[in-house]
Amino acid sequence: MYLEKEERIYGFIGTGHITVAVVHGLLKSSYRPNQIFVSPRNAEKAASLAQSFSEVTVAESNQEVVDKSKVVFICVRPQIVEEVLSDLKFEEDHIIISLVPTTKMEHLSKMVFPANKMSRCVPLPPFAEHIGSVLYYSNHDYFEEVFKGTSALTKAEDEDQLHVLWTYTALISAFYELLNQTSQWAIKKGVPQAVTEKYAASMYHSLSSLALEVGEEGFSAMAEEAATPGGLNEHVLNRIMAVNGFDVYHEALDEVLKRVEKA
Repeated sequence: MYLEKEERIYGFIGTGHITVAVVHGLLKSSYRPNQIFVSPRNAEKAASLAQSFSEVTVAESNQEVVDKSKVVFICVRPQIVEEVLSDLKFEEDHIIISLVPTTKMEHLSKMVFPANKMSRCVPLPPFAEHIGSVLYYSNHDYFEEVFKGTSALTKAEDEDQLHVLWTYTALISAFYELLNQTSQWAIKKGVPQAVTEKYAASMYHSLSSLALEVGEEGFSAMAEEAATPGGLNEHVLNRIMAVNGFDVYHEALDEVLKRVEKA
């Protein structure tokens, strides 16, 4: 499927942190949208986007966003999505892209009827710089067209798979706290904060780059290779495994997945 240039008009219902990242990422693409309308709810972020990009216009209302857009992004909190969308009127030819983690397509379809081309996706803040992959599930082929020229795309086979992988995003704060905790340990040993934080971020960034090349044997093979017998990595890994230290991750992810699937 193909979107003509005059059809590349995107609208955003909700103007939060992720909306800002997505708008930046889309407008840095070689396949950039012709025009973007953003809702006025977060006036400061909306105004900032309009000042940064000539393609961005702050609409007077959410309905104006819908009326003037071909592709409508739903970017509001799960708690208010039904309240926000219930007052809006959509057309059958609208293309809907939802960034709401706990609103399934079956439920979404009732809120945006008669629009029936729907996608759900998980862009993270680094999308602004085209870093990382965008996880998505879609019932049509326009999604790839909208995100053409941006980040890599990872398509889930169904919504159940989407929910499992979406659950990974609940680890973001834990990841940053791991960086913080290890940095605080080094700081107590006399290393300046700026030095330890820069090195910690650089180390994990380099390891993530290698992880992108994971082979058929999976991450376990990479962990085994790094854990040289009698070495430092083996020592730390054995200490964590001895107390089932990774079990808390599985338990927490199970709890988050239940919350996502329950909605």
